[in-house]
Amino acid sequence: MNLFSIENVKLKRGRMAVVSLLFILTLFAFLSILGLSAGGQVMFPNMTTALREINNSIIWPSCLIFTGVWASKIFVEEFRSKTMMNIWVCGIDRNRIVLVKLFLILSIGMLITLLSTLVLNFLLIILAPYMAYAEKGMSFSSHFSAPFIELVTLNAIYIGITSLLSVSFGMRGYSTSTTIIASLVMAVLWASQISLQIPGFSTSNIRFILALISVISVLFLLRRTNRLDF
Repeated sequence: MNLFSIENVKLKRGRMAVVSLLFILTLFAFLSILGLSAGGQVMFPNMTTALREINNSIIWPSCLIFTGVWASKIFVEEFRSKTMMNIWVCGIDRNRIVLVKLFLILSIGMLITLLSTLVLNFLLIILAPYMAYAEKGMSFSSHFSAPFIELVTLNAIYIGITSLLSVSFGMRGYSTSTTIIASLVMAVLWASQISLQIPGFSTSNIRFILALISVISVLFLLRRTNRLDF
């Protein structure tokens, strides 16, 4: 708990809240321009399809990138600047501090996904009559249902876990740029809606596999950090 407190102080939650708000506002501005620039041509047959595609191809991949940027700052940058080495010299267990930081990154990915999805979907439903996403709008109750909340929560978990894979790539050369590029690549994979032509194999399977690879990469990361010399 002391390590979590220290990380919270270092993060400056007020600044992070402002950055998160700016992130959501930027996404909303982009989606508004996209909806208004359709020239009156309806982009999707209904609002349910529109929101599903927007979440899958724009909002959730953007959350992966957002989390990757914070991961580069929270984790990789501290190794690159030798800050982590100084912390270990003080006698703090390596695995504990690494796991705390990884859990913090996972939490950021989950929270920004949940928050941005709920807020942006809410705003898009309100403004549906003024945008060319679908001919007719939809009610809040038909969209914010139990299955939708479960879907968003599941994808928030996937995004949080998958973001850890970018940390593993970035740690190869202690490069914040590599971390961000890795998150961009994963965002593209997520947005491309990959689906192999195999019975029972869908996009959700791809996301599960990415999350599983991320968990395995964390195990190797813990092993590597325990072998680092000062």
